[in-house]
Amino acid sequence: MDLPPEREDTGGGGADLSKLPEGHPLRNPPAGANEPADAAPAPRVDPLIERARLEAARYSDRLPNFLCRQLSWRFQSEDGGANWSFNDMMTADVAYENGAEAYRAIQVGGKKVERFEDYKGAYSSGEFNTTLVDIFREQTAARFRAKGSEAVAGAFATVYDLEVDQPNAHWRIVQGSQVAYPSYRGSVSIDRKTARVMRIVMKSETLPAAFPLRMVEQTIEYGMVRIGAEEFLLPVRAENRACWRNSSLCANNRMEFRNYRRFAAKSEIFQTESKIDFEGGDEPKPQPKGKKK
Repeated sequence: MDLPPEREDTGGGGADLSKLPEGHPLRNPPAGANEPADAAPAPRVDPLIERARLEAARYSDRLPNFLCRQLSWRFQSEDGGANWSFNDMMTADVAYENGAEAYRAIQVGGKKVERFEDYKGAYSSGEFNTTLVDIFREQTAARFRAKGSEAVAGAFATVYDLEVDQPNAHWRIVQGSQVAYPSYRGSVSIDRKTARVMRIVMKSETLPAAFPLRMVEQTIEYGMVRIGAEEFLLPVRAENRACWRNSSLCANNRMEFRNYRRFAAKSEIFQTESKIDFEGGDEPKPQPKGKKK
């Protein structure tokens, strides 16, 4: 029986394994032999999610400054969302400049309003860039799990469950003077061919017990929109829904974005996060699911 050479002092307190016979298991350990027995396997990277992450960053970087018209049909329910009645219509010109949004020419029921915040009603902002980019940011640490497929705007899309924990959540919910950043769940629909996000659905999970709202949902649908000679992935429709705590009162805000066009004029622009605030001319849009009172 061959014995390994006597140990030599290498100065580091270990044996010189190069002097072991060729083929000795200590000289050529099998792959993974030095890994801890309980080491967790590396998380599987979904190639479509990674493509969508790159596409979202590219989308954000190449968006031009633009204007569009936002139309919002607002409904109210007093029975938890079983039946809806039309409340009013809000219109606004939205200016997107260098990554920030500003709202102008705001009218509610045909009457001029200086700012969304000046009107006691349900409004939202941040649909154009913030939400899409944020869910793919490293800091958000969103978890995605493929669950099926669907057709969205003529595209074949993979649908992923989406989860974001509260410490990483940047979805801002405003009610009066109170602000919450809840954890949320939902789904993301991604075009398999182009890796473009076609739909995002978000539903709050952990609104604080003292917060006036018990539930908030947001859906944004995207499409390719021509601005000048180019096409860009931009919101075409959105919907926000919220219900009050200890109440059957709910609000529904359905939006369309039209008449996108490029602009280059300087203007005062304020930065906005993805935000929803629920407080309390054209024909009405068709009712949400449920009968009109």
